[in-house]
Amino acid sequence: VAASFVAGWFLMDPDTFSDFLNSMLAVGGFAANFHFWGESHYFGPAAETLPLLHTWSLAVEEHFYIFFPLVFMWIRSFRHIVWLLVVTAIVSFVSCVWTVQIHAPTAFFLSPFRFWELLIGAFCALWIAEKGFPRPGKFTGALLGVFGMLAIVFSIVIFDDETLFPSHWALLPVVGTALIILFADARGIAGILLTNAPAVWVGLISYSAYLWHQPVFAYARIWQGSEPGLTTMWVLSALSLVLGWLSYRFVEQPFRKQKGGDRSSPSSRKPVAVAGGSLAATMAIAGFFHTFPAVQQNSYLAFLIA
Repeated sequence: VAASFVAGWFLMDPDTFSDFLNSMLAVGGFAANFHFWGESHYFGPAAETLPLLHTWSLAVEEHFYIFFPLVFMWIRSFRHIVWLLVVTAIVSFVSCVWTVQIHAPTAFFLSPFRFWELLIGAFCALWIAEKGFPRPGKFTGALLGVFGMLAIVFSIVIFDDETLFPSHWALLPVVGTALIILFADARGIAGILLTNAPAVWVGLISYSAYLWHQPVFAYARIWQGSEPGLTTMWVLSALSLVLGWLSYRFVEQPFRKQKGGDRSSPSSRKPVAVAGGSLAATMAIAGFFHTFPAVQQNSYLAFLIA
């Protein structure tokens, strides 16, 4: 966000920069999905020049991480938790498929219609923790892992801006990922492809690379004034990976591996909480005060206040 702020200061016109500050406020308030829900279509041409558009997915995750642990405060039985996850996921999925036909941005951006995807991942994690990895047999497990990879590859190749998403089509990458998590191991084709050094490296830096890619692509389009060519996009992709590695090495790892004691202790968590809270407050204050007249007109502010 800080890098995007600096780049936007130099590359954006005043009105566009004001809109960017508005989105920065939403990011600081865990409400980016609400902000972009009313602003853009994710696959529309205007969306390609929004540096913080990708933070909508972080907001959905943040909402899930707030509410999901509350389940464990009241429900202790593994069987009851599984049933709750299954029922909630079905309701979320059916609502998503129905809503996308009526208003696709609502199904795309708002958390209740995307929770089913996260719940499938949660179900996999809980099942492994409680029951261990399912072992249907070497051949069957390898085959399910391959099916999972093919489902993801099919989604990458076939889906485009004309694909109604999320809908039943979202089952392909989500279920494909679940199959890999549950059944792929180092002995099968999927395991071999995913455990080699380059694949592991990309996996390690993938979160940081995700954070960087949208600002890099968006500001390239703003600076150039048009869609970059294929060669430029390859260079920008490589740049995103490099920036992702730098963030992984100098941001993610230091926070995970703090020196001087147990990172789970209150004394170890305090610096992280103070730093994170201060940065979030700075983002929110900068976005709020620099765009105060515009912010008043945005409907998501009412949500933030609530």
